[in-house]
Amino acid sequence: MQLATRRALRGEKRVWEALHAAPLPAATRVFYNRAPKGCRRRADMLIIHPERGIIAIEVKSTALGLNPIAIPQAAMLALPAMRRDAFPFAPGPHMLTAEDLAPAELARKLDALLPRLDPATCAALAPALETVATALTRPGDAPVPW
Repeated sequence: MQLATRRALRGEKRVWEALHAAPLPAATRVFYNRAPKGCRRRADMLIIHPERGIIAIEVKSTALGLNPIAIPQAAMLALPAMRRDAFPFAPGPHMLTAEDLAPAELARKLDALLPRLDPATCAALAPALETVATALTRPGDAPVPW
């Protein structure tokens, strides 16, 4: 496992070790950097709770030299082929279903995930967000209006 030797994976190693030390139910299974068969995407950690479901954890450390707690953030799970009424439970605010893909509904759900910040906080946050955007931007990328 690369976690023991790669400096860039220190955050993942800390989470992996914490998961293995946590008093999780005996049948809980924890997987690191695995993709289900037939899928190319991998989550850093997948936790399968035998009676409750699946938790995916994406670990982000401070590789860009930013304070991660200073940046509001949210994660979503998109299930575009599923309708709300297919679930045996009410999909939470962090889940997108087929109905949520209508443009106005999608914009509403995305808007509800992040806090409304005052102008001073927005100005203070702008350099950090620009650093992240610059690190993600490839030649030819154009911003998507929101």
